[in-house]
Amino acid sequence: MPEVPATPPSTLVRARHIAMQEGLQFVYTGNVRHREGDTSYCPHCHATLIERDWYQIVQYRLTPAGHCPDCGAQVAGRFDGQAGNFGRRRIPVPINSV
Repeated sequence: MPEVPATPPSTLVRARHIAMQEGLQFVYTGNVRHREGDTSYCPHCHATLIERDWYQIVQYRLTPAGHCPDCGAQVAGRFDGQAGNFGRRRIPVPINSV
């Protein structure tokens, strides 16, 4: 779809805010550099849990059991004891694997 212009970052930020106002907890802007929109927050106390800068994880504060270290709230998902280091590399995903 090269004839379709890219969505402006401001539209992605606005869409994120709307989704959060509607009650969604983990909404990310994605594919644009927007630190606030790339950060994961505790759904209970709103502490920063995973802070990303573009594709780099700069702060990782979840316990291995997936709890907020500040309030102890359980966060949905599966978590490791430390952050991985994916960076900007592409990870192949098999589409037609049988």
